[in-house]
This record gives sequence, C-alpha cells and structure tokens, in this order.
Amino acid sequence: MNDKLAFVSFEFRDGRIRPFLSMEGLSRLRGDPEQVLSKAAKAYESRVRTMRALRTRIEDARRSGQLVRARLVWRLGDAVYKLKEDLAHLSLELDGLYDHLQVALGVKPKWLQKVLSFRRHVPDEKLIPLSLSWGPCSRAPRRTAEQLTSRSIRR
Repeated sequence: MNDKLAFVSFEFRDGRIRPFLSMEGLSRLRGDPEQVLSKAAKAYESRVRTMRALRTRIEDARRSGQLVRARLVWRLGDAVYKLKEDLAHLSLELDGLYDHLQVALGVKPKWLQKVLSFRRHVPDEKLIPLSLSWGPCSRAPRRTAEQLTSRSIRR
C-alpha cells in the first residue's frame, strides 16, 4: 500500500460541494472511493463553515473598530490544520490549499500565509495571552510566535 496522499480538489456545483480526484489519486485511496470522497466533502464543508464564521467574527471586529484578538486568528489557522488532518485520515491532501481557501474565505493570499505561519509556530492556543491583538502578530507572525513559545518554555 502506498502511503502517499492522493490530491483532492473541491468545487461548489449544483448547490453542493463536489470532490474531484485524479485517476492516479483514485488508485491510492483506501476503501470505497465513493465513501471516502463523501466523507472528504463533508469534512471540507464543515471546516470551511467554521472558518467562514471565524473570518466573519474577525471582519466584524475590524468594522466596529475593536481589536482583533490573536487567539481568534489562531483558531482560524487551527481550523485549516484540522481540515488537513481530516483529509489525511482519508489518505487525501487538498490540491491547491491556498487557492481553495482564498476562494472559500474571500481572503488575500498574503494574509492567509500569515495566519497559517502564526498557527504553525504556536502549537497551543493557551500560549497566546488573552489580551494580545492580531496587529503586532500580523507584522511578523513567526517571530511573534517564537517569542510566545519561548516564554512558555521559561515558565
């Protein structure tokens, strides 16, 4: 059995999320392809719904002049990581992660990169002070994350 993940993509058609897989990817799947792709579509739809709700909360805070909390942005990044895990459990990997998420969430690629960099370098939300806003983090997400994690090591 090949442990490489098969690339899957999703499109919104006829009011539903539809997964697509190459023939090569089809040969890598474990189990019934129809069931695997159905589970993948459900996971994608569920995680994207969560991400959209988080993005809406972020945008609402911005519009109302409130600070966007770093933990809120971290949760958005974490939802992306959970989607990747969900798909990996099905032996799948999202083909064009950034492209999919830019369209699904209506965000710019640079912003999305910063969100995912911050999440990648902060393994636990509890490391982020409740009072920390996203502003300082967005300028240097990796450096900010490394400072947060080094503080937790010293405690």
